[in-house]
Amino acid sequence: MNINHIAIFTENPLLLSEFYETVIGLKKIQVNLYADKTIRSVWLQLGESGILMLEETKQKQASDSHLIAFATTSKDMPVLKKRLATHNVPLVKESDYSIYFNDTDGNRLAFSHYPQMPK
Repeated sequence: MNINHIAIFTENPLLLSEFYETVIGLKKIQVNLYADKTIRSVWLQLGESGILMLEETKQKQASDSHLIAFATTSKDMPVLKKRLATHNVPLVKESDYSIYFNDTDGNRLAFSHYPQMPK
């Protein structure tokens, strides 16, 4: 089974999408509007078939209740660390296989190259 989408609620989907586009490297695939033409959500491509949906809300969301880890390789880890530093995104924690950081809304994220996925 694959993930269809992950939804993150935010007060400013367009601003948060800039982080995911420039820092993470995701591609914007759709912007959805309310009837009054204000932004309701921004959708970004996640891998081959998944979607990261940044959904507008007026309510502040708990940012420490989840973690999204983006798959990478150990070879790409130095490049990703440099990308975070270039965008002034501080590392929160580092392990043998993952680096942890937050997006501009405080959501917990990671780049991870864990050697073997459970079956």
